[in-house]
Amino acid sequence: MISKLLNYYPEAVQKLSSISLDTDKTPYESLCIDESKFLSFDTIIKKAFSQKQPASFDLLTTYKKKLFCVEFKNSRPRDIKNRGVQNKAIEGIASLYSITESLDIKLNEYERYYIVFYKPLIIKQATKSQNFLHNRATKKVIEFGLEKYHKTFYDHILTKECKDYKHIKSKLSI
Repeated sequence: MISKLLNYYPEAVQKLSSISLDTDKTPYESLCIDESKFLSFDTIIKKAFSQKQPASFDLLTTYKKKLFCVEFKNSRPRDIKNRGVQNKAIEGIASLYSITESLDIKLNEYERYYIVFYKPLIIKQATKSQNFLHNRATKKVIEFGLEKYHKTFYDHILTKECKDYKHIKSKLSI
C-alpha cells in the first residue's frame, strides 16, 4: 500500500520532525524530534483534494497488515478540542478510502489504528510516585471522545503521550 502511495505522492515522504510540527504555536514547535521518514497524510490530502481539503490526520504508515493513522497534538489533553480530533479521524479515514479506492488499494484488508500523540502530563511539582500513579491511571483510556469510533471506523484507537511514539517508531519508518 505505501509503495503505491509513494508512486503517486513522492513529496509526502517527510521527516517526523516536519510532520509533527505545530505551526499554530509561535515559535513553531515539533512534538517529536526525529529524522525518520514517514508519509505526511496532510501533504497527500493537499494534492488529492486541491480545491477544498477535508480535515486529516498527520501521518500514515503501515506495518505488515496494520494501517496506522496518526495525529500529533502539541498540547496537553485538557487543551485539545475533542471535535477537532474527531473530525480529523472521520474525514481523514473517509478521504483515505477515496484516495485508495482510485489506486485499487483495499483498506479493509488492513487492521486500522487511529493514534493521537500529545504532550506528556508530567507534573513538575509531583513526586515520582504521583507521576507513576497518574500515568498508570490514564494508560488504557481512549480520550477526546474517540471511543465512539472504536470498532466502527477503526479497529483500535490509542491516545498516548508523545514519549510513547518511540516504542512503535522503529517498526514503522519507511
